[in-house]
Amino acid sequence: MASRTSATKSGLRLFLVVVTALFTLMSVAYLENTSLSFWTPIREPQLLWLNTVFLIFSSITIHRAQKLAGEGMHIQARRWLIFSAVLAVAFLFGQMLAWIELFQNGYFASENPAYAFYYLMTAVHGLHIFGGVTVLSFALDKVYREDNLESINRTIRLCATYWHYLLLVWIILFAMMLMDNSRIIDQL
Repeated sequence: MASRTSATKSGLRLFLVVVTALFTLMSVAYLENTSLSFWTPIREPQLLWLNTVFLIFSSITIHRAQKLAGEGMHIQARRWLIFSAVLAVAFLFGQMLAWIELFQNGYFASENPAYAFYYLMTAVHGLHIFGGVTVLSFALDKVYREDNLESINRTIRLCATYWHYLLLVWIILFAMMLMDNSRIIDQL
């Protein structure tokens, strides 16, 4: 069982390295392109602030679930995992609403590279959140069906690690977009 735990942790680490490389490359390309003369920063929808709050609280709730699971309180941990999943779905729904708002205001990816980068980065992040929600649903199923407490704790720990990672990625992406958005204010 220890080798399976080690392999699972190693697999998650490798996956996070690959995802980090992906987001790093996108971020470097984004930052490099902000100096182009035809780059027009996108006005981020205010909804992104609320979405960020949803993701922060989703990370907090999964951390709480991890702590409760570690203390052997799996029924309580299950409730916090559900809260975390609901908040993550709220984040995804909010991101969709932000896209709709941008489309309605004429911000199409084909119009400007800044818009294309926004859609690319938020879509890739959203896909990772969706994948996280899927894994979180498997963790919930495991909590409901399994009596092996160590296996449940390990699963929740791995989910929490991934969740905190996704929060960090979002904060970095959002900060980059806000820095670029300050150019709009400077131009006024």
